[in-house]
Amino acid sequence: MVVTKGTTNEQAMHKVEHKFGLGLNLITAADHEQSYQMLADGKADAFATDDILLYGLIARHKAQDRFRVAGDYLSYDPYGIMFRKGEPQLTAVVERTFRKLGSNRHGGDE
Repeated sequence: MVVTKGTTNEQAMHKVEHKFGLGLNLITAADHEQSYQMLADGKADAFATDDILLYGLIARHKAQDRFRVAGDYLSYDPYGIMFRKGEPQLTAVVERTFRKLGSNRHGGDE
C-alpha cells in the first residue's frame, strides 16, 4: 500500500498496521500524484489518502473504470478556512457552517 510521505494518512496507516497486525507493506511517495502513479503502474495495490483527493485523482486521470474509493475513515483531522478580515456577512456564513458541520460529525476521535 502506498501513502504520501509526511501526511496524516501515513501516520494513520502505521497506527492501523500496529493495532491490527495486517502485514501491510507500506511504501511512501513524495506527493499524491506520485502515490497515484505507483498504484496506476501496479507498484502498489492500494493508495490511502483523503477520499476527496482520491476522487479528484480518479477524475483527473479519467480512471473511473479502473479504481474506486472504499473503506471507512481511518482518522478525523482538524480543518480550517482562511478568509479576508472585515467581511461580517462572510464571517457569519463561515462560522454558522462550521458549527453545523461540527454538530453533524460522523464517527469520533481515535
